[in-house]
Amino acid sequence: MVVGETITSGPITKYEKRTIGDKEYHLFFVPLAAHLCESITLYQLDGVENNQLSGEGYRIEVALGDQTTVNTNARNEMENIDSTCVGYGVAYAYNKYEVNPDIFPNGVQDVKFKVKGILCYDPRKVFPVPTGLNRVTELVQSNVTGVPRTHGAEPAIYAKCFTYELCSPYPRG
Repeated sequence: MVVGETITSGPITKYEKRTIGDKEYHLFFVPLAAHLCESITLYQLDGVENNQLSGEGYRIEVALGDQTTVNTNARNEMENIDSTCVGYGVAYAYNKYEVNPDIFPNGVQDVKFKVKGILCYDPRKVFPVPTGLNRVTELVQSNVTGVPRTHGAEPAIYAKCFTYELCSPYPRG
């Protein structure tokens, strides 16, 4: 699960080494999260910061987890992909790398992505400095829900953010 924003990678799945035209390619998927994500961008390719999803000798396509059909390029390029390989609810990256020692001398060793996952709810934006009550009394009066009664329990009062260290992943109330 990706809560907030993080740099991550994942295991290689559905790998194939195929010749397409006159070139040989490594083709594979990297699942990044088992849920819908806000965004996915390339962060690092072969140990070097890079935010371009395509370039000399490679192409990466990302899916945020809301896809309802199979990745068309993967289906056309890979033999082990059929119409059932949709990945419902899975955020992933489909990778295609040319086998070329001039571009990737040791093959692609390291691919990392910046993933904005599940939104957090920032408690700093919910709890103003209490007036007339100390913090403990305010929380006890809220029946330990984490939301003071004076603010109601509607999720709309929460401010969304991607700084997971300061947040709880789910609103309480």
